[in-house]
Amino acid sequence: MLAPIKVGVKFCGNCNPHIPGKSTFQEIRDKVKAYELNVEFVPWHITDLSLLLVISGCPTDCASRPPGNLAEIVVAGETVNYKHCNSGNISQEVANCILKYK
Repeated sequence: MLAPIKVGVKFCGNCNPHIPGKSTFQEIRDKVKAYELNVEFVPWHITDLSLLLVISGCPTDCASRPPGNLAEIVVAGETVNYKHCNSGNISQEVANCILKYK
């Protein structure tokens, strides 16, 4: 069995939320689980990550990043990787990004 894709999760400070960060993450986690992807969501500061999932509540995307050159999936308001996405489709778009990473 292949090792899971380790996805570190980083949230912004939630000072100007256009989307609810925590529930958006829960929807993403549920969508990935429904697809039966071999993904492990872990805190962003864990070493040996495959990807970083940054969830910013607004398009400003002020969430800090850890040092390094880690591949990212960025949710910033109603965008995924800076492309507009209706809030109801964010979890689907993020799951698609993870599928492409595999």
